[in-house]
Amino acid sequence: MPEALAVCGLDFAKLKATGQDPCWAMFAAIEQAQLFAALLEFQKKIRAKD
Repeated sequence: MPEALAVCGLDFAKLKATGQDPCWAMFAAIEQAQLFAALLEFQKKIRAKD
């Protein structure tokens, strides 16, 4: 689990120390990355039309 969190840019020890659920934190980080990727694709499509 700590290795998977590190890939998402999260620190297992910090999450545990603050009482956050590591699984939910990782899920949120993945969702945020997917949203960012979708926004970049949208931006590329908009710029391609110009």
